[in-house]
Amino acid sequence: QTCDAVHRQVLAVVLNGIPRDKLAVPADSLRVDEEELTYIGPLWLKPWPFQPLYRDDGGLLHIRSRGLKVPFARWIPMPDRFKGAHYCHLIAPDFLEAVLRGAVPAGV
Repeated sequence: QTCDAVHRQVLAVVLNGIPRDKLAVPADSLRVDEEELTYIGPLWLKPWPFQPLYRDDGGLLHIRSRGLKVPFARWIPMPDRFKGAHYCHLIAPDFLEAVLRGAVPAGV
């Protein structure tokens, strides 16, 4: 499963738990970005701290999806315990809910 697929699931669960009249951010202004996939750990960590949300010039609120894929291959010079993994930067559901309810601003 991709990181953006997980974010779409998290967003759906969080939105289903908030009555529409309690949303500070309209549901139709939310977007989950396609996964930014990297294969190199230091690139996955930059920039740090990772900001899971941003607003575009049109006012849409985007959830960033960044992943690190480490194939299981003998030629990769790293311990086997790190190989064959797919890591994701994921937004915390409680934080997303707080943003959608207007309790905290996006980007904090």
